[in-house]
Amino acid sequence: MALTLFLGIVFSQRHSFEHQKKVFDILEDNPLFVPDAKILKQVTFGFDNLITDLVWLRIVQYVGGNARSSNYDLLGEYLESVTDLDPKFYMPYFVAQLLLPEVQHAEKAILISEKGLKSLPERWKIPFYMGYIYYYYLEDYEKGAEMYEKASQIPGVLSSAKRMAINLTSKANKHLLALNMWIEAYENEKISNVKKLIAQKIIREKNYVDLEKAMKKYFEIYNAYPQKLEELITVGLISEIPFDPIENHKNYVIEDGIIILK
Repeated sequence: MALTLFLGIVFSQRHSFEHQKKVFDILEDNPLFVPDAKILKQVTFGFDNLITDLVWLRIVQYVGGNARSSNYDLLGEYLESVTDLDPKFYMPYFVAQLLLPEVQHAEKAILISEKGLKSLPERWKIPFYMGYIYYYYLEDYEKGAEMYEKASQIPGVLSSAKRMAINLTSKANKHLLALNMWIEAYENEKISNVKKLIAQKIIREKNYVDLEKAMKKYFEIYNAYPQKLEELITVGLISEIPFDPIENHKNYVIEDGIIILK
């Protein structure tokens, strides 16, 4: 019903401000009506930017009106529509990345952000916050590392992007890659305190790499992985279990066949 009314107004009115106001009135009177961008593009007659502004205003009102209840069931659809209308409009991507993960729609935030990656490649915040969503909400460390790495290549990005990319590479258990990335970061770093921290990260990753090599050698000999790292000492593959240079209250242990700090 709302869509029929909407199309009737669009076709019947002149291309004027009054015409755009009619569209706004429909959005206002039908709060559950989310306009389809494909249909809008067929009937806006070159007024895409004005329609985008109206839909965006509706989103602002929707967010404000639901702030207390945090009931944003339609927010993803609204943001999908407005980014289809104008893929180069940055603010909807920011809202998607900020709010959608908080209301259990992290996947939708990623889908919308993918459009931003293509349309606004110069905006480092899009891949940067995608990295955070992958890491914090979806626990996909590999994709998080990929997004932070992408962000780190864009001019103006925060210096922490590269370090986050390497940290998540390590969390994804790609320790040899993380080691090489930390070595490169150390060579390029100019700030002494940061350089000192990176040096500690290099030692940590080297510990992981050395222990993983010993475990692989153990498997080649015994056709099974050790249950405890102490077994590597017993058979002479390592002389001692190393200490972590950053969190020395934690120990390297084997858990589910993977070396972790615990």
